Amino acid sequence: MSILNTLQHLSFIYKEGHSTLPPFSAFLVKFLNDGSHHHAPKAVTESFHWWEVVLAKSGCSHSLNPCQSIDPDLWVNASTSWGIGVIFGSLWYAWALTLGWKADGRDIGWAESIALKLAILILVDQNFQDCSVVIFSDNTGVIGTYDKGRSHNIPCNTTIRQITSCIIPTTS
Repeated sequence: MSILNTLQHLSFIYKEGHSTLPPFSAFLVKFLNDGSHHHAPKAVTESFHWWEVVLAKSGCSHSLNPCQSIDPDLWVNASTSWGIGVIFGSLWYAWALTLGWKADGRDIGWAESIALKLAILILVDQNFQDCSVVIFSDNTGVIGTYDKGRSHNIPCNTTIRQITSCIIPTTS
């Protein structure tokens, strides 16, 4: 609980760290008393590793000034009947969803989160950094999920953590 509280405070500075907190909360509810013993699940160890990498950077500091907001004319969408599309200025990208994609908790919300992840990978490739980027989507739920850093959908949470890992420069 002490570690979770510390990470919650750190996530006020490292907003991207919000997505790493749900695995800790889910793990803590398993401890019914002080004598309970459990092994940390993979999601908890991955979250620990994310914080370790972020906090181990030399000169680990983060500005509290608001980031510059940029609108690069970036649009994302997903369709269950076809796939995922991203429009970035005059460029467009499209990926078809493969047969059987809708399994293991994956749904249209997950596909929309993958569209967001692909857009962020494009932005990272284009060297966007230290800024707040406007991304347009017809699914405000997935944008809100990213802003909150968590979802009720486990595959969406995984995608949020992957996005977070992409946008925070690490030494690993």
